[in-house]
Amino acid sequence: MIWVIASALLICSCASSSRSDNLIEIAVIDSHLPDGTAYECFNIEHQSISNEPVVNSGTAVHHAEVTLSHLLELTAETCPDWSSRVRIRHVQLSGEVSASSRELTEAITSLSDSSVDLTVIALTSGTSSRSLEDAIQELVDTGAPILAASGNRPGMSPGFPARFDGVLSIGALDNSQKPASFSAQKNVDVFLSGENIPYVTSSGDIDSSSGTSVATAIAANQILKGILAGKTPSEGIAELIQQNRRIE
Repeated sequence: MIWVIASALLICSCASSSRSDNLIEIAVIDSHLPDGTAYECFNIEHQSISNEPVVNSGTAVHHAEVTLSHLLELTAETCPDWSSRVRIRHVQLSGEVSASSRELTEAITSLSDSSVDLTVIALTSGTSSRSLEDAIQELVDTGAPILAASGNRPGMSPGFPARFDGVLSIGALDNSQKPASFSAQKNVDVFLSGENIPYVTSSGDIDSSSGTSVATAIAANQILKGILAGKTPSEGIAELIQQNRRIE
């Protein structure tokens, strides 16, 4: 179920209604990803933009493996028949859950000259900068949609870059399908399920996790499935917003 409160996203109408190629490229800005058998059938290109040491959150959960599990709808047993049609450009940051404005700026800038179909930003910064805003605008100008986790900011407005115009901010619903207590809630564009959601780890085990990044990855998966079915990314965004629409 998707709960739409409002949407400030401008859907680009310049995209064609049909795709001329079969390769779908998705950029994922997230933490480092541990090696594992769960990704063997996928084309994942890892890119580090910082020499900063990796910061471990102190838990067994690796943020990026949660994101990729939901984005690619991984199962422990099977590899989807569409895996060869998708390429993931994974831009790795040093932290888990949150990131510095500087690192996010570098990551986003690295994508401005690429041909990605969709950008998924799973980490959030509590602070902004002019350079981060400019980097987002350059990425928005490419015409490819941008999804960003609103952040685990209880009852607050989204963090950055989710708060910027042209970015679809994603919040999390709890198990009662209400905005989760841990989620940003003010001026969030779209809410999806994000509490205690099972995912496949890099080694193929099953675990569960909560967060606005979980909801963001689930939203990205819905758009990916639309693209696989022949929709443009912008059509997928519009469908995401319209499905199960509830205004409050």
